[in-house]
Amino acid sequence: MRIFFNNTIFFLRRYGGISRYIVCLAEQLIQDKFDVKIIAPIFKNRYLNQISRKNLNGIYIKRFPPLKIFEIYSDLIFKNNIKKWQPNIVHDTYYSNNLSFCKNSAKIVTIHDLIHEKFSKLYATDKKLIKSKILKYADHFICVSKNTQKDLINYYNIPKNKTSVIYHGADHLNKKKLQYNNKLFSKPFVLFVGSRTKYKNFEIIPKSFSLSKKVKDNVNIVCFGGNKFAHDEKKRFRELQFNENQIIQIDGNDNLLENLYSQAMALIFPSIYEGFGFPLLEAMKMGCPVIASKKSVMSEICGNAAKYFDPLSSDELIGVIEKILYSDETKVSLINKGFLNVSNFTWKNCAKNTLKVYNKF
Repeated sequence: MRIFFNNTIFFLRRYGGISRYIVCLAEQLIQDKFDVKIIAPIFKNRYLNQISRKNLNGIYIKRFPPLKIFEIYSDLIFKNNIKKWQPNIVHDTYYSNNLSFCKNSAKIVTIHDLIHEKFSKLYATDKKLIKSKILKYADHFICVSKNTQKDLINYYNIPKNKTSVIYHGADHLNKKKLQYNNKLFSKPFVLFVGSRTKYKNFEIIPKSFSLSKKVKDNVNIVCFGGNKFAHDEKKRFRELQFNENQIIQIDGNDNLLENLYSQAMALIFPSIYEGFGFPLLEAMKMGCPVIASKKSVMSEICGNAAKYFDPLSSDELIGVIEKILYSDETKVSLINKGFLNVSNFTWKNCAKNTLKVYNKF
């Protein structure tokens, strides 16, 4: 079986959960001795450099503008490779226009979430219209959660038998392989990972901290990724009477992220909606207690291994934070439940279940 992945997500994003998923899936398939190629003529994604050059067709450029001429070139190379190698499977990486090139290959599309559809007022473009034109080429849809599967069927009227639910792995991070373990900050901290905008609901964290002098004076908030704080964010922090060094933004690689998880008092995941939620499992893998919003996908992924709160209630969040920060029994229980839960989420399982989909064609 010859399996191709196209370039779209690697052309658009330097990092992120979607590209992480594709790279980890491809690595596992390669490790399991399948014939895999990622056709990425020009890419900026840092995870993709983990793939052996034997399985990767492309050139890494750290930064470049997403010009149309580059997209045209990328599609041309992809089309030529399709003609030359005639893959059995083309697995789309992110709603790609070039699926129409793949006349004789089964076309698999992974649906990560329906955020643009559910929160269309927050976005300038009509993503549903764009997706409708692309999804018509797909032979099968992999959904990253039952919640995402339900949304896909509801929004696009996709037959359920054209969908499969396959969970991500979480073993790309490993607590046993920490490369350094120096103390990152002088004060204890809670961790937030990723983008802070729109449905991510980050603003409820500083708001909840402001309700407890004990927590606010003794625990910092650390944000990994998501870009530097904007002017409006800094203004809001000042209004809530935080000092500059109490809410920290930091960027870095997986080694730093592993250490942040292993040293944080808890991960706070306040999102209003998610398709899956990588940080939930990454935190559990590294022995970090998880505080998550009370939404269906969070309980689907975390089960009883997280403490939940109403994402619209800062009072409820600070109550959960205090219970975890100041109860060793609660903290240890969550960590142990997290280790048990995350053991079910491996890239080996993800690849095995993905191959079941491929073998249908």
